[in-house]
Amino acid sequence: MKILQLSHKLPWPLRDGGAWSIWSSTHALLRSGISVKMLAVATPASQAGTPDIPERFREAVQLEWETVNTRLNPLHALAAMVANKPYIVSRFYSDDFALRLEKLLQEQTFDAIQLEHLCLGLYLPVLRRFSRAPVVLRPQNVEHRVWERYRRQETGWFINRYLATETRKLRDFEIRLAGKVDAIMAISDEDAEFFRICAPASTRVITLPAGFDFGLLSSLDPERSYSHFPQFYHLGSMDWRPNIQGIKWFLRYILPVVTRRNPDFVLRLAGKQMPQWLYRRQGQNLVVDGEVEDAMRYLEDKSVLVAPLLAGSGMRIKIVEAMALGKTVIATTAAAEGIACTGGKHILLADTPAEFAQCISRCSESAGFCREIGNDAQQFARENFDIRSIGEKMAGFYREIVPSPSQ
Repeated sequence: MKILQLSHKLPWPLRDGGAWSIWSSTHALLRSGISVKMLAVATPASQAGTPDIPERFREAVQLEWETVNTRLNPLHALAAMVANKPYIVSRFYSDDFALRLEKLLQEQTFDAIQLEHLCLGLYLPVLRRFSRAPVVLRPQNVEHRVWERYRRQETGWFINRYLATETRKLRDFEIRLAGKVDAIMAISDEDAEFFRICAPASTRVITLPAGFDFGLLSSLDPERSYSHFPQFYHLGSMDWRPNIQGIKWFLRYILPVVTRRNPDFVLRLAGKQMPQWLYRRQGQNLVVDGEVEDAMRYLEDKSVLVAPLLAGSGMRIKIVEAMALGKTVIATTAAAEGIACTGGKHILLADTPAEFAQCISRCSESAGFCREIGNDAQQFARENFDIRSIGEKMAGFYREIVPSPSQ
């Protein structure tokens, strides 16, 4: 069986949740014996990592990409508003990418086509014209929910009104796309429920979360998490607005409460596109490490992930990663959505500054407590997010919708 995987970004380097999600899907397919061809949109941010893409990965997926300028442009945003199109999606459209896709479909035959993001639905007319393969949507979120929740936390009148319009258009786009694809592979049960309501009864909708390759743990020393205990961290891409919003909320409302109880508390921030104001904000209780070369090595000696996300959907890959590594996670309910873990056992849930402060104090005071939470989290991750079992389920799903694959 041969699948064409269309990606809205290059899945390398593995420094953010989006890249991890795409890579885990590719890895799961390959491990299950399915042949994969990847055509990716190379955004200005993801294209910077092209020299670092391993040759083994390039060859395994016959990687191709087309550069698309997705940077935010006020004039383009205004044009999208006039045209009643969601700009968050439409900025990923490119005539050059469409032509590249058309040429590929004329040269090769695929048994199925997997869309790794909502925005790739823009190319559905090309797919339908030049291929008879079933199209499977693998949305990383219910996108309009992310931005609606983000909007609720914004007090600025203009941005609030703009996002109100944008989320409405996003929701309409998601509903229309759900009615046009042949199957939907949601990343969480919550997302799957939304798409089941939107899609026709004939459209298969299943839940398949992003996976973690537990083979990666063989090169890590689990005891290093406690070598400089406690080390609190946040790792996330800062070109994703909800991450910035969450960190602003933490620094403004939570950090003062935490430091009154624990003056020695330090939060380390890592991730790409770190804004300069965060570097200037550094001090006794905040260290900004910025973009890291090797995320797994960076995390090796960290103890507790802090995830103060206020807007989300799907599942937060960095939380799954932390669980798989045996870390303790302190997260908002919004951040933990889609992971189906148990608060107080696999994760610590906190939705107010006082709750965050209480969780941080408890972690600071007891390495044994963190070990217990981390061990339970790791076992939960093994049972639910092992990439091998996810790959088997994914392969089984494709065998159902492609009964007679080409050889």
